[in-house]
Order: sequence, then structure tokens, then C-alpha cells
Amino acid sequence: RAGVAEALAANLEPSGMAIADASIWEVHWGNRQHFLYTTAATARGFCDMAALARRKGELGDRDRYQALSADAVLAMRAHFVDQNGVLAGSLEKLAQGESYRDGAVIEAFTWELIPTGDAIAAATLDAFSHLQTPAGGYKRVEGSSDPYDTDEWILIDLRAADVFHRAGR
Repeated sequence: RAGVAEALAANLEPSGMAIADASIWEVHWGNRQHFLYTTAATARGFCDMAALARRKGELGDRDRYQALSADAVLAMRAHFVDQNGVLAGSLEKLAQGESYRDGAVIEAFTWELIPTGDAIAAATLDAFSHLQTPAGGYKRVEGSSDPYDTDEWILIDLRAADVFHRAGR
């Protein structure tokens, strides 16, 4: 509780999203952004903390963590979606209007924060074509020429395959 959940709660913005950070793709701290992945991981963590609190009979904590998780999901829906309903990897990239598609957004669906039947899921899965490599799998991010970013990532392939399957695709 104190070491994880409350630390996460202390690092939320009023909107419910996580503060800017270096996220999963290891950008340098000086390049920190508001990454969807961080907010999604935060939402999933609060959801799991609510389940643990319920098991311990701590209903006040359960309700608080459920609310924090719901707020983070609402922030994802309100702030990280483009005009076509596609989840963006970061607010800062979305504001630039290009190169904001990011394989890490798949976790919003694998972690069941946004249902695979939701319009945001459909639009985001359609937009995964922007991340497709010549081999047919998926790269990390759009808009980079660095091989680290443009090479196929098997983890993204596997996580995306699960979501495409659950979405009936």
C-alpha cells in the first residue's frame, strides 16, 4: 500500500493521468512525456490494489483504488485519443499531430482497461498498420529511423495478436 499504491497516487495529475516520465521505451529523463503506457499501468495497478484491499476487507481502500483506476481510464479516453479515436503513445506526440502511434498502447486492451469491443479499440487496432514492419509484425513507434525503434518487436506482436484475437480479428 505505502510503497506502491500511495506512491502512484502521489504522482497523479488532477486529470487522473500519471505525471510525465521516461516510460517503458526508456526516453531520457530530459525528454519525459505523458505516456499512455504509464497511465495505463497506473490504472491497472490501482485495479489490482483494489482487489487486494477487498481480500483484506479494507473496503475504504478498495473504493479509493477503484476510483483512482477509473479516473486514470477516463483520463486516457479524454486526453490520449486523436480525432479518429486512436490511442496515442504520448500527449506531447499527439499535440505535434504526427508520429504518435506506439505499440505500447496495446496494453490498454490486454489489461482490459478499454474493452476490445470499444470504438477506441477498433480505431487503434486499425492504426496498427502504421507500425507494421515489412515482415508483417510490429515495431515500437512510428516516425523513427533508429533500428531500435523500426525493428520488429516480438512482445508487441504477441500482445497485439491476443488483442486482435479477442476483438474477433
